[in-house]
Amino acid sequence: MYGMSIMPAMSTSGSGLPREHRAWIALYCLESQSTDRQLVLKQNEVTEEDLSHYLESWLELRRRHQFRGRR
Repeated sequence: MYGMSIMPAMSTSGSGLPREHRAWIALYCLESQSTDRQLVLKQNEVTEEDLSHYLESWLELRRRHQFRGRR
């Protein structure tokens, strides 16, 4: 158990949003804008590790949203 990094999705910030949602917001910002990466991370209170951890769930969310729009 020692040395393992566990990041619960329900860890919240001052915004009250779970870490998972803040990471998704940051990923959307980084995808759609040419902006300072460190600023986006700071504003959303997430780390590069958070982005990596939630990347797959964000991609799945995008796939579902794109599929829903094609119906």
